[in-house]
Amino acid sequence: MVIPQIIRRVHAQSPYEALDAIGSLRRDERHDKQFASTGALSKKVVNQELDINSIAAQLGYSTDGFIRAFRRQFGMTPAAYRLAHRLMNARSKLRRGDAIADVAYAMSFADQSHFGRLFRRAYGATPAAYRSAFVVP
Repeated sequence: MVIPQIIRRVHAQSPYEALDAIGSLRRDERHDKQFASTGALSKKVVNQELDINSIAAQLGYSTDGFIRAFRRQFGMTPAAYRLAHRLMNARSKLRRGDAIADVAYAMSFADQSHFGRLFRRAYGATPAAYRSAFVVP
């Protein structure tokens, strides 16, 4: 799934609702164990306080099992979901007029160039062009 499709899909529901929906997934046909869905865990996933291995372990899944279940539910991997969420947050910061370098740093991109490539791929415009469309000089 390409990044713009991922962003549209993630944007359709709030991050906390999307992650809480994981609770309805089944581990597999042999097991009736469900994902745990707590607000605290959802916030940790969205805020990247836990890595995928830790999240999977807390929910009683192997890492691969968690990724498969997440993909079945949301049509994307947890990493793609996190990237889409970071880009949406970056977009709102750019609308407020924040400096591009500050946004790249705040959203934990490797550097401004890396952020710019991913942003352009997702939204079809550079961060500078996007920001200038919303910020009045």
